[in-house]
Amino acid sequence: MRSAPPYLPVTDGLRLRVRVVPGSRERSIEAEEDGLVVRVRARAVEGAATSEACSLIALAFGVRPSAVRCLRGATSRHKTLGIVGDPGALSQRAESLRDLGYAG
Repeated sequence: MRSAPPYLPVTDGLRLRVRVVPGSRERSIEAEEDGLVVRVRARAVEGAATSEACSLIALAFGVRPSAVRCLRGATSRHKTLGIVGDPGALSQRAESLRDLGYAG
C-alpha cells in the first residue's frame, strides 16, 4: 500500500516534499515512501545543492526555474519546495515521478 502523496495542491501550484542527496554522481529524482529523493552533483555548500535541486525539479515538472523555490528546509536535506503553476497538471506530473522517476 502506498503512503500519502509527497505533494499538496494549493491555489497557486504545488507544495512538494523532497530529500536532497548532494554530491551524487548523476542527477535524478526517485520515489521514496515519504517523498521524492532528488540526487544532485553539487555539494551542500552555500545553497548550491538546494539551487540545483530546484533547477532539476523545474526541469522534471516542465516549468521555468523561477517557478520553483525552497519554502522550508533551506539548510536541511529534507525540504518543502513550492512550484507555481496549474495544480492539476503539477499533481499529475508528481504522480508520474512517483511511478517512474526522472533522470536529468
